[in-house]
Amino acid sequence: MFSPGGAGSFDECGVERPFVLPLPTSKGGGYVMYYEATDAAGVRSIGAAKSQDGMRWERVGDEPVLAPSEVRSIHVWAYGSVDVEARQGVVRCPGF
Repeated sequence: MFSPGGAGSFDECGVERPFVLPLPTSKGGGYVMYYEATDAAGVRSIGAAKSQDGMRWERVGDEPVLAPSEVRSIHVWAYGSVDVEARQGVVRCPGF
């Protein structure tokens, strides 16, 4: 289960559209999840969380991995990556 963050967090009003990727054993195994986050002002961003078992998740930091001013579109690929079209080009987020 993964719930919105606490008051004042970038994801306090919602976490939606999760996309989970397995991490290779060379990086410790487990999973990484990217998700759409909504704050109290309705601003959306992309957050990330990690899990060893796919059930208990821990946020990666207190800030989004991509802020709204950086993101133009998101493309989720079936085989292990998320491409985010940003102002500086395409950023590939394959995991940690």
